[in-house]
Amino acid sequence: MSGWVPPTAAPTPRRSDELRRYSDRGSFDEQPIPELNSEALDFRVASELFAPIRTLTPTSFRSLRVTTIHQNREVPTVGGALLFGKNRLDRFPDAWVQAGRFAGSDRSKLIDSVEIRSYLPIAAEESVAFVRKHTTREAVIGQVRRADRWTLPSAALREAVINAIVHADYAAQGAPIRIALFDDRLEVENPGLLPVGLTIEDIEKGVSKLRNRVIGRVFHALNLIEQSNVVPLRHEPAQPDVVHQAEHQED
Repeated sequence: MSGWVPPTAAPTPRRSDELRRYSDRGSFDEQPIPELNSEALDFRVASELFAPIRTLTPTSFRSLRVTTIHQNREVPTVGGALLFGKNRLDRFPDAWVQAGRFAGSDRSKLIDSVEIRSYLPIAAEESVAFVRKHTTREAVIGQVRRADRWTLPSAALREAVINAIVHADYAAQGAPIRIALFDDRLEVENPGLLPVGLTIEDIEKGVSKLRNRVIGRVFHALNLIEQSNVVPLRHEPAQPDVVHQAEHQED
């Protein structure tokens, strides 16, 4: 069992830096990495992930912006390296998920933890599986028969985890994505400020703005999210479980 590293004040890029990225080059994960070539991506793993959906080709990589043409060479984008880079953690050391199960309602007693360093689409599934391992079912008695359901709503769990991966600011360094499961709630944290142009009021209204267009596009193509530009976090009001999504922020 791996240990749980307590959250620290992670350095984040200044808002002006993110504004410059959006105005000059689009999203951070759309930028090319000129010093790499397409061989830096694990095409085999990507093909296996897409196999139930479609046959993946090098042209597919370009259409998804996993790779791009830069100075007459095909090179990975930042998003492509984050998704399928063979040595992605050397370049982006915080692009992983730390998940922990705590006893009670605080972090004083850690029951189980795991460091998930798989490719991001696989990490999303493994993160959900870790939470499911520590989630119980409850019996709901109907008029005719009994039905079992998870105490933590499946849709809310998946969306919280996937939102954290898709919306994380991978330009920020100092903290991974964190998932903390307590007796009474689930907390999901990802690094970064709110995306440019998005406010707390927007989030409360259900508005979302995609920070990482390449990662969102690939997750959408893999049927992990419904849309590639908006990933709303929906709660099921009939079930009282709390799913809390936050971002590491600095003023």
